[in-house]
Amino acid sequence: MKKSALGKIKRVYRYWVNYKTLDGVKRCGPYWRGSYTEGDKEVSVYIGKELPDSLRYLLDGRYKRPGYKGYTWPGRKEGGDKNVKARAKREGSKSQADRVKEREAAAG
Repeated sequence: MKKSALGKIKRVYRYWVNYKTLDGVKRCGPYWRGSYTEGDKEVSVYIGKELPDSLRYLLDGRYKRPGYKGYTWPGRKEGGDKNVKARAKREGSKSQADRVKEREAAAG
């Protein structure tokens, strides 16, 4: 890992790699990656097999979101842009539950 990137890292991720062998699947890891934003692009860098002590404080900032297995960090977009329902909700379109309530109110 480049020393210049070490000070820029804002989030760290732990991951494993699976290899198929003749004996079955071999799981290797955990490995650590870090990411930071440069302009409007997110840059990911490989940290290594061990997380340096200088980056351990980043693990304290994450939290568990209700209903999700993984952790997230403050300031992350809720749902992200890949989630069409979350994007539609942010843009102001009505959810299906809101439409049902309007139909019930109009009918009754």
